[in-house]
Amino acid sequence: MKRSATSRVTTWLAVAVGAHCAFGALRVPHAVIWKRWCEVADYRAEGGVAWRLESAALDGREAIETLLRTTGEDAVVLLRGDPKGAIEYAAPLLWPRLCCVAGAVPAEAETYLGRPIAARVLVGEGRALRLEPR
Repeated sequence: MKRSATSRVTTWLAVAVGAHCAFGALRVPHAVIWKRWCEVADYRAEGGVAWRLESAALDGREAIETLLRTTGEDAVVLLRGDPKGAIEYAAPLLWPRLCCVAGAVPAEAETYLGRPIAARVLVGEGRALRLEPR
């Protein structure tokens, strides 16, 4: 019994798509998959803050972790120092806390935008972060 032209085309398309997928899978270096797997394991073992800062070769893990432990999620964290470098990582690592430049908040204020202000200021100095009393 003869197969229809549509059936033959469908078969050839399925074979072509299968070959394309197999070729693509063979091109992915297995070392890349293993490396990514190890990165995920390190992230889980070290924690997000430590892994992110260490992978970017930045100092300040203790400062970020202290703020995470000592401030509420609705707090305002004041930032001071060099706007480039380690301080750029502060906002995503401290989320959902609000990060504001220290000069934008009055020195005597206890709250800002209805949120309590953290007792310490996060200072960025190039590739390092540290805490100072407010």
